[in-house]
Amino acid sequence: MRDTIGSGRYLDQFERRGNEWRVARRLVVVDWFREYADSADWGRGPFGMKVVPGGRHPNDESYKIVDLR
Repeated sequence: MRDTIGSGRYLDQFERRGNEWRVARRLVVVDWFREYADSADWGRGPFGMKVVPGGRHPNDESYKIVDLR
């Protein structure tokens, strides 16, 4: 097993089509990437921390710590 980590950006050109803005042209820029010969054990989460899946309101964990009144 090995890990590959990379970073990049989208350079988008938008155009208005009717009442909506849409991507007319996209350029993908790769800034950097690195391959590691070994891989971390993600079975226990990053740094051994508990991992939960994200979700939408009201099921996302962030809504349990934010008072929306």
